[in-house]
Amino acid sequence: MIKTNKKLSLLLVLAMLMTMFVGAGTASAAGITYSPLNVPTYETKNSPQTEDATILIKAADAIVFGDKKHIATVTLPSGTEFVTPGSEVTLEVISTDPGFKEVNAVIKSSKTADLYVDATNGPFNGEVRFLLTFSGLVVKSGSGDLKVDFSAPAGSAFNFAKTEIAYIGGTSSISVKAGLPKKIGENGGYINGITISESVPGVLKEGDTITFKLENGFTWKDTTRIVAAGGWAFEGYNGMGASVSHDFNVTISGRELVLTIRNLPDYRNSAGRIVIGTDELKDIYPTGVFPFIEIDDGTRYGDIKISVSSSNSNVEINTHGIASFGDFGISLRAAMTKEVMSGRSNQELSNFFIKEEIAYSIKEGQTIYFELPEGVKWAGYGTIEIDGTDVISAGGYTPVSGSNGRKIKNVFTATTSKPTSLAFKNMKVNIEPWFDGPLDITVSGTVDVSGTITVAEALKPVEFTVEGTTNVSVGAMDQKAGDIIITEAEAGAIQSKADHNQLFITLPAGVTFSSKPTVEVISGDLDLGEVKIGSASSATGDNGLLINIDYSGIKKSAIKISDIYLTLDRTVPHGIVLAKFEGVKDFGWADGSTALVDFNTAESIGSIGIATTTTGSLLGTASFVIGSKTFLVEGTSESMDVAPFIKDDRSFVPVRYLAENMLGATVVWNEAAQQVILKNGGVEVVLTIGSKTYTVNGVEKTADVAPVIVDSRTFLPARYVAEAFGAAVVWEETTQTVRIQK
Repeated sequence: MIKTNKKLSLLLVLAMLMTMFVGAGTASAAGITYSPLNVPTYETKNSPQTEDATILIKAADAIVFGDKKHIATVTLPSGTEFVTPGSEVTLEVISTDPGFKEVNAVIKSSKTADLYVDATNGPFNGEVRFLLTFSGLVVKSGSGDLKVDFSAPAGSAFNFAKTEIAYIGGTSSISVKAGLPKKIGENGGYINGITISESVPGVLKEGDTITFKLENGFTWKDTTRIVAAGGWAFEGYNGMGASVSHDFNVTISGRELVLTIRNLPDYRNSAGRIVIGTDELKDIYPTGVFPFIEIDDGTRYGDIKISVSSSNSNVEINTHGIASFGDFGISLRAAMTKEVMSGRSNQELSNFFIKEEIAYSIKEGQTIYFELPEGVKWAGYGTIEIDGTDVISAGGYTPVSGSNGRKIKNVFTATTSKPTSLAFKNMKVNIEPWFDGPLDITVSGTVDVSGTITVAEALKPVEFTVEGTTNVSVGAMDQKAGDIIITEAEAGAIQSKADHNQLFITLPAGVTFSSKPTVEVISGDLDLGEVKIGSASSATGDNGLLINIDYSGIKKSAIKISDIYLTLDRTVPHGIVLAKFEGVKDFGWADGSTALVDFNTAESIGSIGIATTTTGSLLGTASFVIGSKTFLVEGTSESMDVAPFIKDDRSFVPVRYLAENMLGATVVWNEAAQQVILKNGGVEVVLTIGSKTYTVNGVEKTADVAPVIVDSRTFLPARYVAEAFGAAVVWEETTQTVRIQK
């Protein structure tokens, strides 16, 4: 028969709270699940326990019962029994009954009870819940979780499972359990709650104190808002901080946190528990929090533990791990690097991200800086997407004084209450025409995150090359220079829009165009307009070349400037004649941004050598340009079949061109020994491929680089070879030129 239970309304409430126990002893099959509801703590004794244990049995759909009778057997573990009189097992429907013929439970022996559900008047549908109650169990022995076994014959909707119904405390004791350890960084952080539980009723007393002491290097934050909440037999008893009007007090002094029990129920027949640190009493204590640990300066990383002591001798004296202190901090990363273009404004950077690994790494009032490299300025701050606590605003940026637009700052407006991820999106910059390569943002500030992230790769809009570099004489007229080739990095890189449709090329002081060069498109579909020369500076003469762009191309294009004839006055110094591609320049006859730059800047996109001046002083000199197969010997242009290069910060030149053409030395190659032997005027230099050791007239010396073979040609470190024969070597960074003077 079905027994009516006077506690049914309370159990209905418990059923609604079953989600608190998800995963605790739950088993399911054929749509049936078993979940413990009330899990009392039992003391071992020969008389029946006074507190009931209950299990919620749920069928997601009553269709699993069909139109048949179903049975299940519950078996108690060793040391636990049903006794008569005293024990009772009941099974009842606590949801809407679909109309079962019978729902019942019957004790069959001291160890077993059978459950019955008769659905022969079915089938039914819809969710149905049953409450299984164990009353008056006798627990003679055992400790820990008390679990029962469910079994059922074939065809039954019930299934096999093992489910916890109680906890066996054994002797009178008070256990302390810390929540799962949390990660804490340099700024400290909150821990999970600490639970104090009676094994049997009446062990905890009014006036008891329990002390939780931290290790050296850590202190409890001085707060009056730590919540202590009662449970089980202490349900409804609570407190926050040190208020004397509360049931429980929590006080802090340095490394010690003390719980004082001020008030308990006058009578209780079941065990109670207290949790220090919980958010379940938000309605009562809306400002309540968990305990917070602060980190002392110089404390080493590692696990954080508390030791427990008490005025009550039944409290388990133990040490518990409650947190892990380490360099969890904040991570910084960028998304896939974007390609942007030099000389352009409002170039959008790739997104980058700041992520807390643990909460409270970011604190209210901390400042963060974002600094761009020289040649790049902020044009737009974009948006900030926040996953977690709202800690910063995209409207909070301000430029940093004296940074020339390269550095901005923002201030965090809140402390994170849970780990927060920040995505910085759509930030924009203006890039000077000369800047190229990786574009990095340097992150710094009082917040615990710093570093450099690459958010773009800046490409020059065009590449400049020269064909047929020549020698020109100081004080002479109408001397041919090399041809300039301007090749777009991508279609449309050379602009034709209003105020951004002209190329400006200028010559150095004392050098002018003897006549207007020939300008033509040699590939692609770019359309050119007017071409003219004029004075581009205060100096007299036509030292400026203006090329108008009528229409940008939809194909990658190239422009060739040929028939360049130069006049040099006698003030022109020895060296490379550089053609400079201007940014904004007031020529008097044309000004504005160029076809390569879309904002007002006087910075140049770069220069290229189109000739080299020659004078009597060039006797006994040679010049090698890195990457060029053309070299000069005493002002005369010569060609090589390989080009010099830089390796390990040293310039390497082909051995024969250096030795025979400049140093006048003979070159002998010893294949077996992999050696190069240079001789001239009683000087013999021997270098070995791959070795930094070489000899000069038999005296061993050491270089910081070794000769190498590339493309079947032997390359020597220019400086060591030249100096061995009494020549001086000069490196010109701007033109990437090695100059040798005997």
